[in-house]
Amino acid sequence: HPSAPVSVKLVSGNGIGTIAVGVVKAGADIIYIAGGDGGTGAATLGSMKHAGLPWEFGLMEAHRALCENGLRGSVELRTDGGLVTGKDVVIAAILGAEGFDFGKLLLVAEGCIMARICEKNTCPTGIATHDPKFKAKYKGRPEYISRMLRIIADDVRSILAGLGATSLKEVIGRTDLLRVSPAHEEFVTQRKLSLGFFLSGPAFPLPARVGRTEEPVGDLNRRILEDARNAIGSGTTLSLSYPITTADRGVMATLSGEIALRQNRSNASATAPGSGPTMEDIHLEFTGSAGQGFGVFLVDGIHVVLNGEANDSVCKSMSGGSVVIRPHPRSTRDPGESAIIGHCALYGSTGGTLFVHGQAGDRFGVRNSGAVAVVEGTGLHACEYMTRGTIAILGPVSYNVGAGMTGGSVYLRRDQASMINTGYIVPRDMEDADREELRELITRYWEKTKSPRAKSILEGETDINDLYFKCVPRPRD
Repeated sequence: HPSAPVSVKLVSGNGIGTIAVGVVKAGADIIYIAGGDGGTGAATLGSMKHAGLPWEFGLMEAHRALCENGLRGSVELRTDGGLVTGKDVVIAAILGAEGFDFGKLLLVAEGCIMARICEKNTCPTGIATHDPKFKAKYKGRPEYISRMLRIIADDVRSILAGLGATSLKEVIGRTDLLRVSPAHEEFVTQRKLSLGFFLSGPAFPLPARVGRTEEPVGDLNRRILEDARNAIGSGTTLSLSYPITTADRGVMATLSGEIALRQNRSNASATAPGSGPTMEDIHLEFTGSAGQGFGVFLVDGIHVVLNGEANDSVCKSMSGGSVVIRPHPRSTRDPGESAIIGHCALYGSTGGTLFVHGQAGDRFGVRNSGAVAVVEGTGLHACEYMTRGTIAILGPVSYNVGAGMTGGSVYLRRDQASMINTGYIVPRDMEDADREELRELITRYWEKTKSPRAKSILEGETDINDLYFKCVPRPRD
């Protein structure tokens, strides 16, 4: 969706100004500065106390750097990190923010008691859960959120009136309005605190908006879309092949977006069930080393083979289609022992199939919510926060498999049992249906990859139940 606004989250920290400048040059429309003082009930105490600096530091540095480089008019700055009062909002505007995000405050307004078990599906107030038993306990109402925000808005209005301003926009970047509170002067002196970062130097009022700094669609994505445009929604079969390099990022995202957009329009105008668009059948083959986000947002109707390797975020948020990644024809490395894709594959995927003839990096299948995958091996935290879907890991894994997992299933080798997080998942012997599912998965995987490991499993004399077990989420009370 090339015309969609792009928001980039940056954690407040030293040097964030330089990063913000690069982010805007890369085409961001919104930069969201996250401070270290917020954190919902899902965050550990360690994260809440030690992740990032207060938003004030990062926000002011980013605002100044963008103004000094003539880029502030091209981007909207937002911030959060424990905003609670109208004064917080006004100070954030003075330091450069145009938007203000509230997390913990509004969760508390709708009933959150900060139980810190959001990932366990047992939220006692029915907010962070899909369990009907706990959802029934939810007592929040939209009016509670609205009332809280109106109270903050009234507080902001009162403070602005005291400053002689009629809107927040008038005080954005006006650091000349800041003073040390008389109530805290003695404290500042005793602690020898230096507030020159905030109180010295020129003010940087918000410049006029100059519009988006659009990042053009990548050459390969544009080429794929042009080549496949006539096949979208036609029901025809199309086969295309391309070389690919690490400079080609988010490959197929533009094609997937166009297909989704056309399907949405057709479904909206359909007058009868089943009268929507005809599903396309587009086959794409790539050779080389893919950059980040290969297969991201993939949709039904697209079938992909990559001969080579891929960087991080393979098939992130895919909802359909299929992807096969196998070694380059000239590769001499053993796929069962070598990494072929990077970290965080299948992050947030809701459907589709991924076959990886090689090992993956860390967090394979993180937050998977419906995709099916087979891989030779993985790094740390495989299947973390998984909620649906099926993943078969044929070879070695690293520690913490299934941390935070609340749904779906994982097939692992029996000799890897020590790697699972038993606080969240439990191993069990396979039933007949499980054995059939795993064998069918491995058969499909072998047909697409010709994996020696898959072949030995299918043709071996050892029963598959003696080699693998199934992991499922631990039952919760």
